[in-house]
Amino acid sequence: MSYVRLIVVDDHLAFAEALAERLRMEPDFVVPAVVTSGDAARREVATRELDVALVDLGLPDVDGVTLVRELRVMRPGLRVVMVSAGGQAEQVAEAIRSGATAWVPKDSSIDYLIEAVRGVLRDETRFPGRLLTEALTVLLRTEHERGAAKETLARLTARELEVLTCMADGLGRAEIAERLFLSPNTVRTHMQSILGKLGVHSSLAAVALGRRLEIC
Repeated sequence: MSYVRLIVVDDHLAFAEALAERLRMEPDFVVPAVVTSGDAARREVATRELDVALVDLGLPDVDGVTLVRELRVMRPGLRVVMVSAGGQAEQVAEAIRSGATAWVPKDSSIDYLIEAVRGVLRDETRFPGRLLTEALTVLLRTEHERGAAKETLARLTARELEVLTCMADGLGRAEIAERLFLSPNTVRTHMQSILGKLGVHSSLAAVALGRRLEIC
C-alpha cells in the first residue's frame, strides 16, 4: 500500500493535533508532522518527503497564503489544502495564484476534508462554490488591470524607464542625474513625464506600479 504523507500547519495546537489524529485513522494516511508556525513548516517541508500540506490562513509569523507560495517553491510537487475559519475572495484568489488547489472551511465535516485531500491527489480542485466564483472574478479583474498597466508602462521611453528604475532604487534627483550622466533639470523633466504618463501623482505611486509589474 502506498501512503499519503501529510503535514498539518495550524496555530491552534489542540485543533491541529485532533485533526492529525483523525487523519491517521485513514488506512493510507500518515501525518509525520504537526506544526504551529510558518518557520516550523518550512523546516519540515525541507527535510521530509510530504505529499499534502493542510495550511491555516492565519499563522503567527507569516500569512498562510505567503507560506503556500514559499512551500510550493521549496517542493513543487506538494499539494496544498487551505483550512481556514474565514476567507475573502481576494485571499482565495491569492491562494490560487500561490498554488493551493483546495480551500476547506474549518466548519466542514471531516469527511469533506478527507475527500478534498484525496481530490487534490487526483489533481482536482476543491473550493466552495461562492468563494470560487468570487475569486475567479478577482483574478479576471486583476489580469485586466495588469494588462492595462502594462500598456501604460509601454508609453515610457527607454530613458524614462531608466529614471524609474533609479527611483525604485531610492535615488533622489541629484543621484539619478549623477548615475545617468544627466542634468538635475533633465531628470526633473523625465520624472514629471513619468508621473503624467502613468497617471499618478507621486514618485512612490509610480514606483509601486513599476514594482507590481516587475519593471523595476
